[in-house]
Amino acid sequence: MSEKNVEALSQSLKFRPWPQGDPAAPWLIDILDRVQIARLASVELELNKTILEAQLKAIAHVMEIVKTIK
Repeated sequence: MSEKNVEALSQSLKFRPWPQGDPAAPWLIDILDRVQIARLASVELELNKTILEAQLKAIAHVMEIVKTIK
């Protein structure tokens, strides 16, 4: 593999900090009651779980591809 390809691969596999923002505006916390805040937290946790599951699936696919490199 050429040095250029190694660098491109390195950049494509580079850690990316959490790019997604919260699905609700922060100022909502000030106007929601406790039950609504708990429901909002549940939505945000479910979103994070879904994103992490998708990332894990993608990582597994990448690992399978990388294993085939000789």
